[in-house]
Amino acid sequence: MEKLILKKIRHFLIVLFLIIFIIFTLNTFFKEKSNYIAKDTLRAEKIFDNIKLKEELIFTSMEDLKNNYTKSNYFSSENPTSYDVLTLLSLLQIKNNFYSQMGYQLEVGKSTLPSVLTNNGTYDKNLYLKNLNFNENSNSFLSMGKKDIYLYLQNKNFNQNPSIFWIITLDKNSFFKEISGDTYGKWYIGDDKQISSINKNTPVQLSAIKGALKFKLNILKVNLYYVPNHILLFDHFFKEIFKISIILLSFYFIISYIITLLEKPLNKMGEQINTLALVDRRKNLRDFILGIKKFYDFNGLTKKLENIYNPNCKLVLIEIFDTDTDELQYEDFALARDYLKNSFINNDDCEYVDIDYKSILFIITEENSDVIEKGYNYLLENIFEKYKVKLIASVSDPIKSFNDFPKKYMECKRILTNKYLFKDKYILFDNQLQRNKISIFYSIEIENKLASKILNQNFLGSKKIIDDIFCDLNLDTDEYKIKEFGGLLYNTLSRVLIQMKETNSLEEENYPPIEEILKVKTIPEIKIILLNIVENICKQKKEPESLEEVFIKLKIETFIEKNYHLDFSLEDLADHLGLSFKYTSILFKKIMGDNFKNHVNLYRVSKAKEVLSENENVKIKDLAESLGFNSSNTFIKVFKKYEGVSPTQWIGTL
Repeated sequence: MEKLILKKIRHFLIVLFLIIFIIFTLNTFFKEKSNYIAKDTLRAEKIFDNIKLKEELIFTSMEDLKNNYTKSNYFSSENPTSYDVLTLLSLLQIKNNFYSQMGYQLEVGKSTLPSVLTNNGTYDKNLYLKNLNFNENSNSFLSMGKKDIYLYLQNKNFNQNPSIFWIITLDKNSFFKEISGDTYGKWYIGDDKQISSINKNTPVQLSAIKGALKFKLNILKVNLYYVPNHILLFDHFFKEIFKISIILLSFYFIISYIITLLEKPLNKMGEQINTLALVDRRKNLRDFILGIKKFYDFNGLTKKLENIYNPNCKLVLIEIFDTDTDELQYEDFALARDYLKNSFINNDDCEYVDIDYKSILFIITEENSDVIEKGYNYLLENIFEKYKVKLIASVSDPIKSFNDFPKKYMECKRILTNKYLFKDKYILFDNQLQRNKISIFYSIEIENKLASKILNQNFLGSKKIIDDIFCDLNLDTDEYKIKEFGGLLYNTLSRVLIQMKETNSLEEENYPPIEEILKVKTIPEIKIILLNIVENICKQKKEPESLEEVFIKLKIETFIEKNYHLDFSLEDLADHLGLSFKYTSILFKKIMGDNFKNHVNLYRVSKAKEVLSENENVKIKDLAESLGFNSSNTFIKVFKKYEGVSPTQWIGTL
């Protein structure tokens, strides 16, 4: 089996390297072709520019010869004298000695005269032109010699005296020295009638130089054609391919050798991959219970769960009793969580799931309530004594169907919303809540709203919430339940006073006697006393020291409203206010009635609920970014802290 795997790996490498080689070959070919053509075209253009300069020099020489000739009327007179002819011939011979050094010579004649002036004297015009294969009636003509190229030009081409014509002799090796030694391609010269190779005298057809670069010599009335030597392109291409082949083959043999050396480690790696798959199953179980993913999205859950699951399994959810305490308690909870895990590590009838930073879930086989309560009471009491962190647990009804896990988890969460009714207990069951009539209970969310109204001196708002709490209460409730309800209200008022003490917004000597609410025995009396206490707190709460604090509060609220979609910190707010970090922290808690982190998170969660209410299909990742969270995991963690469920689960409650 191990050899078969290695053989498949080697076959895969061969196919992979062949594919890479083909891709590199094609890419290199087109790249090299494009680069080669671009560079070769640029090189040919530079060669032509040099020849173009020589062409302009020829024209300058023709003009110079004509303008410097002042002793004769050869160019201007229709019938120049013998003196004019001899004078121009002498000057022409002198000038040609100079022109020849640059690869060309000039000869001149007139259509009205029988002779032509050359470097070697005067010759019969017709005979001379015939020997050069020229025709006097042509506008321009090209003639190829063994060493020279002859051009016949008439002055009328330059809008000058039409009777004057020029014969220009171009030395192939001198005038076209850039071309004659060019090994990168072939050059051709031609006019409208013929095209010839510069290096050879043989004429060629226009089709033979199809695709050639064309350069026009406007003064000489001829064209230059350049045909690249594609053999050089392929030579260069094959050299590059050879380099690539050597590199790829080297890599192949190196990797093959490494695979051989790592044969045993690779086999162990396969075993480790299976181990990682088992670790991933625990995460799958958590996502399944939280309702993040469906069961069919996974390959499987933990083996331990598969062994212990039966239709009568139960869930036990354990979390910190007071989630509004400082971060230190969450660190203690991490120790308590490890203690719980170690307590069940050898228990084959129990599986655990880490839910979040403040809660852990246990899946247990069927046991009666007394056994569960006794066992978990013992554990949670030990944790309180050992780590000074108060935990509370809730137990679900039996799980009849495997797909009911998320539903039963939500049932445990619902039970824990009633924990303030049972401050003296460590574990809660659903039937306990039914015995205690949940009609006299108000949720944590209602408690937070009431506390916020009181802290903001809003007595009318506080009264409305209190009216809502008491509107459906049974006036015939027994004394024990009334006492429990009074205790719940006492706990709420205590939290309010603690916050006011921290913000120095109420003098300690002005604290109302909230313990009176524990002494009454009827629902109406509780309501009267509660309203009196709340009204007293709202009246006694100190006014802001100055209008400056009101202004600062407005600036804080405006800053948060404009920047909640960014990942800002208290230090950013301090810079905005122009205050120190420490003073801003104290001032924020005093003015806003809450710490910075909690206030901002509550604001963002409220914004998230608005968005989710309007658009249930919004992506959690996009929503998290729009609210200033640095990751979707952080957003989900914060949302669950304040709402008790994930954003996805919260949508399901709409």
